[in-house]
Amino acid sequence: MAIKTYNGTAFADATAKYYNGSAWVEPNSGVKRWTGSAWEVVSTAFEATTAPTQVYGNSIYSDPVGGYVGQTSSPNNGYAQVTVTGGGQNIAYLWQYVSGISDNTQISPQTGTAYATRFSYNSALQVGNAVYRCRVTDTDSGNVIYTNTVTVSFS
Repeated sequence: MAIKTYNGTAFADATAKYYNGSAWVEPNSGVKRWTGSAWEVVSTAFEATTAPTQVYGNSIYSDPVGGYVGQTSSPNNGYAQVTVTGGGQNIAYLWQYVSGISDNTQISPQTGTAYATRFSYNSALQVGNAVYRCRVTDTDSGNVIYTNTVTVSFS
């Protein structure tokens, strides 16, 4: 018998979820087989998510640069972080510019090939926004997936 919960209008099947730091998500338990004494995972879906989905920083004017500079500082100390489930042992990360301020040189990842990064700001404008995502590669299988996006804002 399935567990039911009231959704405000009717009873519906309940779904087990866990909090990943920014949202409630369904667990990826993968395909399991019985070994004779216990269940073991034999495969899982290759998935990746970025949290938080927004990071913020302040810009200050720099005379030597002749423009505004800064780095993201909140939340999570300004870091956007990728969480991977499934896949192989060797994972590669590449943060990619999606949209926003005129180009990816004004707002850019500080560690563009790491699972977690802060973003830097260097612009003639005092404020700016950009959207990034991370390309995640399972180098064991060659499978490539993309995370949800993170919005980067400077003021």
